Amino acid sequence: SPAVEDRDTRDTRSPLEKFRPAPRKGLSVTDLVSPAWCELQYWYSLNKYGRIKRTPIMKQGSRIHKEKEREIQTEVPVDTVTKEDRLGLRMWNMIQGMRALRLQGITREFDVFGVVDDQVVIGKIDELTYTCPDETEEAKILGQEEAESDKKKGKKKMALLPDQTMMDDFFGTSSRDLFNSQDAWSSNVQPRQTVYLVDMKTRKAKGLPKLGSQMRPTQMQLMLYRRLLEDLATNNVEADRIFDRYQVDAHTIFSDAFIASMGAIDFSSSQRSLDDQNDEFATGEQDNDPLAEILAYNTLSALWSHMIAEFSRTISSNTLSPLLTAKFVASATGEFIGQQCFPFDGKVLDEYVASTMQWWKGEREARGVDIEEASSKCRICEFAEGCEWRRNKIEEATQKSRLRHAASSRSQI
Repeated sequence: SPAVEDRDTRDTRSPLEKFRPAPRKGLSVTDLVSPAWCELQYWYSLNKYGRIKRTPIMKQGSRIHKEKEREIQTEVPVDTVTKEDRLGLRMWNMIQGMRALRLQGITREFDVFGVVDDQVVIGKIDELTYTCPDETEEAKILGQEEAESDKKKGKKKMALLPDQTMMDDFFGTSSRDLFNSQDAWSSNVQPRQTVYLVDMKTRKAKGLPKLGSQMRPTQMQLMLYRRLLEDLATNNVEADRIFDRYQVDAHTIFSDAFIASMGAIDFSSSQRSLDDQNDEFATGEQDNDPLAEILAYNTLSALWSHMIAEFSRTISSNTLSPLLTAKFVASATGEFIGQQCFPFDGKVLDEYVASTMQWWKGEREARGVDIEEASSKCRICEFAEGCEWRRNKIEEATQKSRLRHAASSRSQI
């Protein structure tokens, strides 16, 4: 077969310019984490398909995801006419997702977007839940974080006299966290429930993937989701960056068709949780009819502020768990196989994103897998036969083997 790595030498565009130019489809979380499996495979996929080719297993996985979503959420058709309508619908879905989380303790297919290395990135989190997926793992992670925090604080703490008290003792939480938190200045009651991120993966094999290179894309995916979610929850995403990327007018009123469709949906009082009902600071907007709420936030600019206010009631950096969970189900039946839990690691994520964005921006060539991973990854890759990286690695390993054999033969003489 022809060498799949052959590229048009006259095309000097970066992958970003070639495959994700504005205002067409922007970068997704999938775009950033797929290279964690093999950058060359993703490069070949982009050149041939413009994205990862959807396999039968992936299609079955989408069906299972949709079934899971319908277990707790009802799909309602909404008319969208303009680009502003389409982005507005995504933001309303996020608002509804947060209300569902507060009411039911779970929401699925939750949209996120933000700015990563100066690029707008979008994604969809499989599940946000108040239920801890693994209390033992959570205790380990929190214990490690507390130990590291105490170690850092230990060098800076001043000795107290017996009758002295720290300010934190009066507040029951870190006063620094309390007063530095943007949520502290919100008119709404602070989120109390810990929020856990869960991603569901369909799998043909009966066992769990091993931690390491096999799990790396999933780990980076969940860590990136958490980063984007925290940035939104702490109001660290510039709305104008999102609006500019998708070339929408933040002050244009949504279309009449969109407003009418949204106004016909009853998503107000039925979505109020017990905490909301006891909130003396609540504005009471959710008690109004849906149309009144839609009309009150009838532009992207107004809706963005409404969405951020909803975040401040639902999620904060203090209530977002560092425990990340990947649940695996059988692709054929949807039967639960098991789960892998791991902690969020900002440093690891930063290093990975920086390296991956270098490739996306055309600052370096795509790299293939290490020779140790080739046996498990290359044998299931549709581009393996024509992959120059693989051929070079095989030749490199063969040459090293010959040299070792030659050295061994000389030592025996």
